[in-house]
Amino acid sequence: MNSRFPDIKFLRFFTFVLALVAASIHAQNFNKEYYGVNSEKNEQNHLLTILNDSVVVISFQKYHMYKIPDQLYSYQKIDSVYLLNRLEKDETFLDTTLRLDYDKKENVFVDENNSTIYFLFEDYQKLNHTTFLIDDKKLIMQNEGHSNNNSDLKNATRKLEKNIDQYNHKFYLGLKAYRKCGYDCIFGVVEFSKK
Repeated sequence: MNSRFPDIKFLRFFTFVLALVAASIHAQNFNKEYYGVNSEKNEQNHLLTILNDSVVVISFQKYHMYKIPDQLYSYQKIDSVYLLNRLEKDETFLDTTLRLDYDKKENVFVDENNSTIYFLFEDYQKLNHTTFLIDDKKLIMQNEGHSNNNSDLKNATRKLEKNIDQYNHKFYLGLKAYRKCGYDCIFGVVEFSKK
């Protein structure tokens, strides 16, 4: 039958595909772990996990004789902002409410109030290094002691050793390092600049 209206089977199929695409876009961050790095304190051993469309859990590394219970939060997402409210009221160092700004480009959450940045835990090995800025030149030292530009780093450190009194130095970690040098530098930036 020739009609101006689309076939009902086509409309059902199209609606089904549209629903699948919408669900996959909505659920893209569920059950992914984000590692927290703080700029001010050494509170780096915690993970943020979005469990579903209403609950987030922040979990902590367990140490012998020292255990911080996981913190459950309900959340509301407004554009790129996640507003979290703790479900259980207890005495911990985390706030009962948190505001996380989500940067879709870098896939990070930023907690301005606590100077913390959360990045995908699966990127941990890729990011686990220290960055040196020497006279505005970016040099990366892997934590295993290897450098991506070994001769440049050796030459720069030799120059520093001879003239260390002519340089100022600053250290950036977490959110401050992210703002200074970008996503790859979250674990720390040591900046040396001439006085």
